[in-house]
This record gives sequence, structure tokens and C-alpha cells, in this order.
Amino acid sequence: MKRGARVVVVLLVLAGLLVVGDFAAAAVAESAVSRQLRDQLGLRTDPDVRINGFPFTTQALAGEYGSVDVAADVVGEAEGTVRVSADGVERLVGGVRRLRIDTLDAAALQVAVDNGGDPGLAGLDPDRAAHFVGLTSVLGQDVEFFVIAVLDLVDGQILVEPRDVVLGAAAFAVPDVLSDQLEERFTVRIDPGVLPLEVTPTQVRARDGHLEISGRTEGLVLGGSAP
Repeated sequence: MKRGARVVVVLLVLAGLLVVGDFAAAAVAESAVSRQLRDQLGLRTDPDVRINGFPFTTQALAGEYGSVDVAADVVGEAEGTVRVSADGVERLVGGVRRLRIDTLDAAALQVAVDNGGDPGLAGLDPDRAAHFVGLTSVLGQDVEFFVIAVLDLVDGQILVEPRDVVLGAAAFAVPDVLSDQLEERFTVRIDPGVLPLEVTPTQVRARDGHLEISGRTEGLVLGGSAP
């Protein structure tokens, strides 16, 4: 066999091994997801799970899957959650960098009031509030900002409404118009998409550096003609 033909054969063998390995990895992942669904949904048996698309490995590395099919027996109720990262909010808002999403409690809201913030902050529900921290540019200089906003759920979307905007120290006086601009930027509606398992969204909050929208459904049927 000529050298060129040998190289082709070796490449074909390697490609075949990669394909087999990819399918094996997908099978392992499907089995793991099936067991988790059984435990989380309280099913008697493992549901059938199929992760569509090829290759599986690139989807797994990206953390995004084009299509996943699930078939199971009747389920009494289920919960679903979608998270929006700080990077996602940063891209939506625009003009800010290194955005961070923090949770708030009653004590933190009171501290904001004591530091000159709107007195109404003390009356906010901490579970429906979020603290956005990041950088914005003013005349070529990075200025840190702090935004306290109320989170609401409107038509399945996250509504962010700023209640207090504070700009950090800078080498020059920061004009009030910048605070107004930041407030306008952070007044946004975020569409997280459809929640899994046909769950109706009922709650939105800041958690673990994300905006989280979640809900519950009852009488869910998986499999058969159900979506």
C-alpha cells in the first residue's frame, strides 16, 4: 500500500473512532439526564432522553443543545427555571463592562438609604430586588456604578426598573445626566425564552450572579403526543 493511501486509511479510522466516541459520550449524558429527571420529577422509571444534533461533544462544551427529546409517564407537577447571566444583561444594556449581579437583603437596602439613597429603598422586597455593579466610561475614564433595581414579571419577561443609581469617585465631577442615562439603560425587559416542561413563569429574582425566572406546572404529561 502506498504511503498516501495509508494516510487516508489512518484518517478514516481516526474519524470513525471520533464518531464512535461522540455517540458514546452522548449516550452517557442521556443516561445521566434520565436518572436526574427520574429523581427530580419523582418518576417510577427512567424517562427516555435523546440529545439530538451532531457532534454532541461541541454542544456539551458550549453548554447549549439544539434539541432534546424526553418521553415519560404522567407527571403530577414540575418546576422549570431559566437563568440570564450578567454577560447577557451587559450585552442588552450596552455601554457597560464587567457587570456583576448581586443579591440584596433588608440590611443592605437600609445601608443604601443611610448613604443618601432614596428612602423608598427601605420598603422594597429584597427577593424582588437586584444590585447591578459595573464600569462605564466617562471622557475615557472608567467609572464604577451601582444600580439598585426592582425585578418584576410581565408577560413571561423580566422587567428591570432602577430605583437608585450611584456613580463611584472620579477625577472629575460626573454630570447628573450620566446617572439619568444609566437609569434609562437599565430600564429593560428581558425575554428569557420559553421555560422547560411547559412551566408557567411565576417568580423572578437575583440569585448566584444571575437573573432567574422560574415557575411550576401541574398535570404535566411527557411522551406520547405531548410536546
